Amino acid sequence: MATNSIKDNLTKSEIISELLLSIKGDVKKEYIHLIVEGVDDIRFFKSRVSPHVYIYESFSGKEGVFDILKNFKKEDRILGICDRDYADIPTDLNIFFYDFSCLEIMLISNEDVFKSCSDTFYYGSLNSNELLLKILNELKWLGIFRRLSFQKKFAIKFNGLSITNAFNKSTLSLNISNLITQINSRNDNFCEKNHDILNDIEKQSRNILSKNELLYLSQGHDFLNLFKCFCGENFKPEVFFCSLLCCYQKNHFKSTNLYSSLKQYQSEKNLNNILN
Repeated sequence: MATNSIKDNLTKSEIISELLLSIKGDVKKEYIHLIVEGVDDIRFFKSRVSPHVYIYESFSGKEGVFDILKNFKKEDRILGICDRDYADIPTDLNIFFYDFSCLEIMLISNEDVFKSCSDTFYYGSLNSNELLLKILNELKWLGIFRRLSFQKKFAIKFNGLSITNAFNKSTLSLNISNLITQINSRNDNFCEKNHDILNDIEKQSRNILSKNELLYLSQGHDFLNLFKCFCGENFKPEVFFCSLLCCYQKNHFKSTNLYSSLKQYQSEKNLNNILN
């Protein structure tokens, strides 16, 4: 096989059937099967894994990756890679996580990569590191709320939350009151009914966090949407993401925990055909 085989738009049953047939037919055990959350993950991995890797797009994001891997707990050649978000690392599944919270944050965490891209799209007075820290700190309150909702199973609906509407152009900051109003409107006035939770989030958000802590806390789409506020209306998050992918070279990937974990797994399982 000269290039990676991409399997997308398949249902759960189709993916499982494909995996069962492929594993059974791979008598020499030459091929690896990688399940990822979506198209962006395929874009990232297709040039970073060996030609002996089949890449499958999950039928349902992260939950789909977990669901599929639960059917193949004893099969070393079937792996999953997901955004970490706020999840614990499973010990019984062959699932690996991007560094920090997700793919986008792993990409922007590399100073050289982010500088190359931000210098192209951002024309303000902050240097790239100042800009990165400014955005991460502005997202701290929202990240704490997202994490708490996940940990406590509040099931808060954050979809559709507008970073743009909450952005104050004069102070270059997020208006938390605006975010609270938006969250209330989507969640039956959750904040109005839970002042103790809101106070706890406010208290936590006053803590000074390291850059790495902020990178674990922030979500990629929140970051890109707030970055757009600093760059102007013509900025397109999708174009910026593609620029990050183009700037992110093999040596950058080799410096990640994800790469080290995959290399270690490859060695322990005597596979030697996962990474390019």
